[in-house]
Amino acid sequence: MPLCSFYASTSLPVAKPHSLPSSSSSKPYTATPAPAPTAASASASAAALSLHLPELPSRVKDKILSLELMGVDYGRALALNPALRDAAPESIHAVVTFLQSRGLHFKDLGRVFGMCPSLLTASLDFLAGLGMHRDDAVAMVLRCPALFTFSIERNYKPKFEYLVAEMGGGVHDIKAFPQYFTFSLDKRIAPRHRAAADAGVSLPLPDMLKATDEEFMEMLDKEIELQKQAA
Repeated sequence: MPLCSFYASTSLPVAKPHSLPSSSSSKPYTATPAPAPTAASASASAAALSLHLPELPSRVKDKILSLELMGVDYGRALALNPALRDAAPESIHAVVTFLQSRGLHFKDLGRVFGMCPSLLTASLDFLAGLGMHRDDAVAMVLRCPALFTFSIERNYKPKFEYLVAEMGGGVHDIKAFPQYFTFSLDKRIAPRHRAAADAGVSLPLPDMLKATDEEFMEMLDKEIELQKQAA
């Protein structure tokens, strides 16, 4: 199902209940359940909204309609955030899914994205600016949607700079392990890197950061022992 149809089904108005009969009616009242939204009705809603966008590619149309169904003025959002033009519908859906998982209601998305459309692309812009292909950046945030919420100045920049300058890493490392940005630089990344470097041990980034403190020390001891045996 196109994303615009999904959002149409999410935002369909709730059917109003039938009026209750007057007290003079002799027949008992039986409530008639409102029909549940179906994929067909959602598609019809999306199709009706797309009539004014007949010449656009389907993916672009899907993106615009998805935002409009959330209550976002696409033209205004694009003026405030030109990078939105290249954002994939899937990346927008990943942002929506993450925010909803954190308790934000669908009805509030239009207001949030309307006030701050950069939420939809900020991390993608930074990652693409590192020389990464935009498709790779989208794939990263789809694997780890929390990346959409991180500050560029307080998270992305210092952690990437440390990765390059101190650890000798690069873009290929964060492509393989985007969760790197979810760990604290001061409490996890730097201390463990220094401990491994002091021990003369090189560990894969995921192993070094995801392990508990006990597991990390065990890995260091094991690698040190292997080095002694090889000497």
